[in-house]
Amino acid sequence: IRFKPINRITIGFVFAALSMAYAAIVQHLIYTSPPCYEAPLACLASNGELTNNVHVAVQIPAYLLISLSEIFASITDLEYATTKTPTSMKSFIMSIFLLQRAFESALGVALSPTAISPKLVWMYMGLCIATIITAGIFLMTFNKYNATGDEMNMLEDPQEKAVGAGEITAGGGLMHRNALESLDSEDRHASAPSESQKGGAYTA
Repeated sequence: IRFKPINRITIGFVFAALSMAYAAIVQHLIYTSPPCYEAPLACLASNGELTNNVHVAVQIPAYLLISLSEIFASITDLEYATTKTPTSMKSFIMSIFLLQRAFESALGVALSPTAISPKLVWMYMGLCIATIITAGIFLMTFNKYNATGDEMNMLEDPQEKAVGAGEITAGGGLMHRNALESLDSEDRHASAPSESQKGGAYTA
């Protein structure tokens, strides 16, 4: 059974939403447990050291679900960015991919004021709902590309090769190999010391 990329990314969104839903459940469990209930480590009974009576292992499923989300979504994102673009555009596409990561980090910073007790349950539920909505919109918008995946894989021309920055002319074209060899030869001659310079070095 072929698991198309767009479907995999959508499943990644679903796993992320499930992780946030489970985190909300765990946080609710923490808030309903003694000694500090909705103010962990902040009540007199805890003395700033005693946490609410919830075992740390309860969090494991949340990390498992978010890890599955990374496998299905993030890894597929990288695969899509590298296999569905021509060689000459791979760096540009990857830079756009990393720019999106920067926006994600900025969104995390914007949400950080809500990451305080007793707002954590609502924060996790909000992220869960937003992720589910995003998954639906994403699938409806990009599902059509599942049918064209094989054609898009052919965008990579096996004859096309990456070029260095020094091989591009001012007009954006590629230098001829003979011109490159001539420039390399001139650079070597310019960097090599002349006979007079060598003699001066010996007499000094």
